[in-house]
Amino acid sequence: MNTLLSAYPHLVSKVIQGSRLSKYTLFARSYATHTATETPSKGGFKSSFVGFLAGATMTSAVGYYYLLEEYASASNRLLQSVEKLQMTTETVRDYTQKIDTIEKELDRLKESAASLQQFTTLKTEIRKLYDTVNSEHLELKMHVWGIEQDIKHASKSTK
Repeated sequence: MNTLLSAYPHLVSKVIQGSRLSKYTLFARSYATHTATETPSKGGFKSSFVGFLAGATMTSAVGYYYLLEEYASASNRLLQSVEKLQMTTETVRDYTQKIDTIEKELDRLKESAASLQQFTTLKTEIRKLYDTVNSEHLELKMHVWGIEQDIKHASKSTK
């Protein structure tokens, strides 16, 4: 009888729900003594495969979106780097033009500047001129002193 109740548990639940208590409901077991064999579902492989495909598709979509975001970010960074490089190149070009201009001015100044030998020659000439002016000054002082002496003698003699 237990096998009958365990084979048809829906009958026992109907009897309990309908308030018909029978002698079988009092001794009904909640477990079975034999295992029920279930037939394997034939759609299990299909549903597993569909689930796998859905998961792989979703993962691929998220990965592709992430890859596009990384690509856009890398492209923006590369573009900014190229712009900075261009600005730096223009700055370097300006500096080289300034250096070329300064070098031309320096060459022009070197041509017009005096050499060390010329400077030494000029220095000796200035010393000679200074000595000449100094000696002429001393001669002029002596001449003025001589005139003063003559005037003193002439004024003493006229008195």
